[in-house]
Amino acid sequence: MAPAAESSAGPGPAPKKVVVIVRGSPLNSVRPAEALRASVGLTLAKNKLRVIFIEDGIWMAAPLHPEAVEGPEVGKHLEALLALGVPLVGDQTSRQARRVKKLRDGVELLSRGAILDLITSADVVIPFA
Repeated sequence: MAPAAESSAGPGPAPKKVVVIVRGSPLNSVRPAEALRASVGLTLAKNKLRVIFIEDGIWMAAPLHPEAVEGPEVGKHLEALLALGVPLVGDQTSRQARRVKKLRDGVELLSRGAILDLITSADVVIPFA
C-alpha cells in the first residue's frame, strides 16, 4: 500500500489521516466530481489524504469521460490528485460486481478488508454518495 500523501503546509497541528470515500456514479450525479474537487482542496492543509472508490464510485476509477454525456469533468481532478501524490484506491469487490475491466493508471486496487482497515484507522472520514 502506498503511503498517504502529506502536504507541506508548514508548522501547525499534526497531520490528520483523512479518507474521502466516493460511492456514487460519475454519470448521474455531480457529487463524485465534487468529492474529487474537495479532495484537491484538502491537500492544502497538513493532511495524510487517501481517496477510496467503492460501490458505484469504482466507475470514477475507470477511464470514463462523463463530460461526453454532459456529466461533470473528473479527469483534471484525478490528474491533480495523482500529481500531488494522493493515493487513489479502488475496491476489488466493487470492481468485480460491476465488471469494470480497466482502471485508470495510478489507482491501487485493494480488498474490501484492506479498505475497511484504511477507513477505521483514519482520523477523519468524508463520505460522498
